[in-house]
Amino acid sequence: MKIKKIGKELAIIVVLAVIWGVYYYQAYPIFAEVTDLITPGSSYIVKILEFTNYRAEQLSFILIEFFLLTSISSILSLYIYKTIEYTKNKVLLGLIVINIVFVGIICVIANIFWSVYLILTVLSLLIIAASVYVSSVLFGSAVKFDEGEVVYTSKAFETEDLAQDSLNNRINQLDKKAKSKLDGEVFEDNKQYFFEIYANDRIILDNKGEFNFHEKI
Repeated sequence: MKIKKIGKELAIIVVLAVIWGVYYYQAYPIFAEVTDLITPGSSYIVKILEFTNYRAEQLSFILIEFFLLTSISSILSLYIYKTIEYTKNKVLLGLIVINIVFVGIICVIANIFWSVYLILTVLSLLIIAASVYVSSVLFGSAVKFDEGEVVYTSKAFETEDLAQDSLNNRINQLDKKAKSKLDGEVFEDNKQYFFEIYANDRIILDNKGEFNFHEKI
């Protein structure tokens, strides 16, 4: 049941894995030459500079390609995390592990350039995090809800248990300050299950990717 529900997200991960595989195939021949083009016994920085001098064009292309690929992987991982309706903590852990594996493999392939790859990874993550924060500040909006008004309606689930688990998880995520101003219920429609979350009191929710409670109206 769950496999069918996460088919799109699983397909994204598979496509990413294939793209990363192609990237490894491109990068391996370049870094396989490292030991032949550097001076044995020289310092780490000198080795980096020597190899860069010999393979500047190929190295620049492969590093730019990595930066873009890492950024795309991070953005798609964020998309998957946002769209999954259940077991978000497990999904987040899985996505982190997958991305660590992607980057870890290239760090092994890259030989002495592993540190450059780590720096590019951190830089990519910082840029994405800053972009998400800025967009949330610029485009976030406060939304008012009266008592009984629907705050959130889920997508379809194939079993009532899945819908109930997702409802509980979603309320926990939205009600970050545990003010118990949200409630919800599961309902059936055309042999599929949905849930709605509604306000128990008059509230203001700040819509910046997730709902965060402000003071009562």
